[in-house]
Amino acid sequence: MKRKDYEDGIMLSTAGEDENQLISTNDQESDEAPLLYSQAKNDSGDQPSYLPLRHKYRQRPSEDSSVRPYFTIAITTIDIILMIVEIIVNRGFEPVKKNPWIGVSLDTLITLGGKDDDLIVFHFQWWRLITPVFFHVGVIHLAINMVAQIILGIQLEKAIGFWRVSIIYFVSAIAGNLFSAMFLPQELEVGASTAIYGLSSYYLVDLIVHWPIIMGPWRYFAALMVGDVVGLVIGLFPGVDNFAHIGGTIGGLLISMVMIPNRRISAKGRITRCRSITRILGYILLIVWFVLCFCCLYVGMMRDVVWNCHWCEYVNCLPVFHWCG
Repeated sequence: MKRKDYEDGIMLSTAGEDENQLISTNDQESDEAPLLYSQAKNDSGDQPSYLPLRHKYRQRPSEDSSVRPYFTIAITTIDIILMIVEIIVNRGFEPVKKNPWIGVSLDTLITLGGKDDDLIVFHFQWWRLITPVFFHVGVIHLAINMVAQIILGIQLEKAIGFWRVSIIYFVSAIAGNLFSAMFLPQELEVGASTAIYGLSSYYLVDLIVHWPIIMGPWRYFAALMVGDVVGLVIGLFPGVDNFAHIGGTIGGLLISMVMIPNRRISAKGRITRCRSITRILGYILLIVWFVLCFCCLYVGMMRDVVWNCHWCEYVNCLPVFHWCG
């Protein structure tokens, strides 16, 4: 038996057993057909985007749309456990003068799996492009990253699900460590920030793909841009690997283009076409980008060019107050 609810000029026609919902609005343009959205249940809710939608695109949430952030909880727990392992292997903390992050020595980090270009390139220890995401230089470093990881990870995992957020996380981590290995071959790198920057990149991709239906899109775009600029400025301070952050951001953007979920489809298919084009372009750019990066790291002539880059130090550390000495 059908029932009709009128809310702010929106007519909702629902059937008790029907999984499709027809939404028509009084303020639609005359040449715009009503929007038909699929109500098929999925593992990440049924909203087209995690961002607030324009009123006429809003949907009543599904009762089964809640998702527990198992991945974020698991990866955060692993990071904390491995910080304890670092301290045990190092037999305590290093003096603050040696490690102001209240942590362990560089030798301990290299032994456990930190990014070391010599071992990656000449000893083919490729696994060092992923293991750095689990380790941190100190307790302060861990605390900062875990706060950001929990805030971004839980929200995003509830929005797009376990598998998508885990793929974005690890692909971004590999991309960030790879980029760091290309341009900073002499520096050790560890930390979850590569993956965290990748997670934040999804927000930008989601905003752009669903721009027409997002409420106040410019406001969110400005906020994301301010966050990226602040992150890059922080990366100019000593002890912070800006290339790892940049690589994580690029990798996160590309894999997010691939991971955009199919949720609801408009009658005209505008959002669907945008998603399809974004996904195809993401696959192509992701493959091309990783191939170029690996060539720059393993092909001798290309490796010499990037390793002898003279301007790269200015991207990673601002040469004022003798910070980069």
